[in-house]
Amino acid sequence: MHYIGHKSDDGENREQALIEHLNGTSTLCAEFAKKFTMEEIGKLLGLYHDIGKYSTGFQKRIQQNGPKVDHSTAGAQLLGKYFVPFAFCIAGHHSGLMNLGVRGDIDNGTLVARMRKELVGILDYSAFKNELPELSVNKKLFPAFGDTFSAMFFTRMLFSCLVD
Repeated sequence: MHYIGHKSDDGENREQALIEHLNGTSTLCAEFAKKFTMEEIGKLLGLYHDIGKYSTGFQKRIQQNGPKVDHSTAGAQLLGKYFVPFAFCIAGHHSGLMNLGVRGDIDNGTLVARMRKELVGILDYSAFKNELPELSVNKKLFPAFGDTFSAMFFTRMLFSCLVD
């Protein structure tokens, strides 16, 4: 199957393959993150940020103007279990960084709620495994933070690398 990542809305009917979008974003995010020695983290973030677009629901949305589909939670859940800043960046890459929330949040727009969201049926995005390299996360690359400010600042820097 040919997975589409973006389509032009200028009447020209241009399409960008999803794998092309992910590779391009990965390259740019890594280049930006290199400025603060986090190139490998930027590369990983860019490569997996849109894996929810592999879902049938998203492909119906982009190919047939179907209903809107949450495509960012998939990557947030996948990478967020390794490093929380990944979850913040991916979950908010279209809407902005969200509040963390509290345990028990279900549907109020917090990161906690997004990380608990069940992605089933139409949101099955497992096809990403056919196009992307096997996920390999080297936790030694992740910085340790001595205080909350440092963690928040780092997350904002990484978020900027992704959305730029």
